Amino acid sequence: MTASDEKTALFRNMQLTVIPAIDKAVTTLVVCQNEITDITPVKEYKQLTYLDLAQNLISDISILKYLQNVTVLNLRQNKLKDISPLKNLPNVQKLKLGFNQLDNIQVLAFLTKLTYLELDGNAITDCSSLVSLPLTWLDISSNKLTQIQRFSNTLQVLFLQRNKIANIDVLNNLINLVTLNISINEITNIDCLKACTKLQTCWLDRNKIVTCPNLAEILPNVTDLWTKFGNSNQNPFVKAENYPKIVNYIAMVSFDGENNPSFNDQADVTEW
Repeated sequence: MTASDEKTALFRNMQLTVIPAIDKAVTTLVVCQNEITDITPVKEYKQLTYLDLAQNLISDISILKYLQNVTVLNLRQNKLKDISPLKNLPNVQKLKLGFNQLDNIQVLAFLTKLTYLELDGNAITDCSSLVSLPLTWLDISSNKLTQIQRFSNTLQVLFLQRNKIANIDVLNNLINLVTLNISINEITNIDCLKACTKLQTCWLDRNKIVTCPNLAEILPNVTDLWTKFGNSNQNPFVKAENYPKIVNYIAMVSFDGENNPSFNDQADVTEW
């Protein structure tokens, strides 16, 4: 259905193949879940501040250089390989690029107002371009990272799961971090997290942790913890000497075969 008011135009899931015409007063345009390949018409809508083009068939975004006023941009689930045109959008604060075909994100270093960024489900191997950005939310899960850099200490939410990361020592500057997912990596040591004193929710499952760390010292304020390792015989967190200390210390903890309801309700990263 189409819904609109003076400043908003919604064209969600309408099998559109072209960008529809809109009034020049519209500042929010949502054209997600369609079959659009060519976004040339948007160059006429320089007044847009919010643009949602998620779940289309877009591979070329060069025309976006005309949209200097855009602050929120959703390009999830398209066919993007080249995002260099984003360099021309200095006012973008929230950006969704998950589930495209990206392996190079160097251009993002130019988006100095960016606070919210989704890059999950791509083929990224280098995230060094993100180190100076004032991010509060970053999802770079399900990529090909083997190492990470020191992100801005403004980060509050960080998703790194499903990579090949072995060392997370550079996270020790994240003094404002509240939520962290480092599951399904190659991590053996989490001692650096003791510096993340605001951390409340943490996924540690399916890593290479052999010895149960002193969680009371390392994660003193964590209330939600996920430590599922698949095989309980290989899970240091469920060994007899460790289990009571953990369940008595952390309010919501999940071991093998259990469900942690707080994680089932993980924030939907497809909606703002």
